[in-house]
Amino acid sequence: MREQYDTPKGINDSPQTAPSKRRLSLHAGYDKIWNGSLAAIDIGLEVLRAECPLFNGWLCSLEQLSDMRRRNGWKR
Repeated sequence: MREQYDTPKGINDSPQTAPSKRRLSLHAGYDKIWNGSLAAIDIGLEVLRAECPLFNGWLCSLEQLSDMRRRNGWKR
């Protein structure tokens, strides 16, 4: 399925054809949280970041917050 689109984001073009809905149509036992998590682990964070710029941007924002917390000595 991925090869049909320029980016993974293109697969998610409507609520009716979201990746989880497509997977359910191919495999009735598909569980979005369980199987999606396993797929993400298999793919790896480096590939996910490279293929998904919006996801990478979100992670960068979280990393910046964490760095800011460390620099300022903030505790929980």
